[in-house]
Amino acid sequence: MSQLVKYVSGKKRFEVLTKEGSVRKFREGKLGWNNVLMVEQIFTDSKKGNIAKDKDLKSTFGTDNITECLKKIVLEGDLSVSAKERKEDMKLHRQAVIGYIHKTYVDANNLPHPITRIESAINGSKIRLDLCEQVEKQATDIVKSLLGTLVFRKNTVEYTVAIGHSYARKASSIIYQYCEVNKEDWGANGCVWTFGIGASEFDKFMLALNKITHGDYQLTTGIDKKPQIKDDNGEQGKQRKKEKRKKQRERRNRDKN
Repeated sequence: MSQLVKYVSGKKRFEVLTKEGSVRKFREGKLGWNNVLMVEQIFTDSKKGNIAKDKDLKSTFGTDNITECLKKIVLEGDLSVSAKERKEDMKLHRQAVIGYIHKTYVDANNLPHPITRIESAINGSKIRLDLCEQVEKQATDIVKSLLGTLVFRKNTVEYTVAIGHSYARKASSIIYQYCEVNKEDWGANGCVWTFGIGASEFDKFMLALNKITHGDYQLTTGIDKKPQIKDDNGEQGKQRKKEKRKKQRERRNRDKN
């Protein structure tokens, strides 16, 4: 069986016939180009057998080289998904949604719900999953609909982070975006936040925080000793500027010589 790939640019439409299941494997680097196509031809309408004109290929892709155009269409075009692929996609999507619920929420005893319990509740409630819906949003909606069946509490861990004035203002927006802030304490050297955050959000939060602060913060869990803000008042920033000026002077001296 063949699988159609469509590529639309303005009013121009191109179609390529490929072997079933080959496009995804090719896009993932798991299959060579020689095993992708059913027919080495570009159509405007594959059902009618209408072949695309060279001038249309060139105006759209910047070349009329058939192989280059075919690869562009296969890599970037809209793939008609087969029933088998759709079934596999739904299976993976379902696993992702259930996994998110398992990781993000706990039961009345503050223990994660077993995967089998979540699956059973979803099946019993006849909830339909949507491939077009984001995993996080769909998982949240499912939890709301299952509240009468199961107890769900956010699986949050409390942390305290101390950030100097150099980055505190910018970091504040990141902290409020990802966390449930319980306390905010501004002082002479910066700010200390105490907050709760779910396990599923922690990695994304840390990536965002590191990007803003370049790792210049003190983070502890709720049970650890409260972190202390380094008396940087920009001291680390001043040190970096000092080193930068030194390198600039050295560069100027080398240029003079």
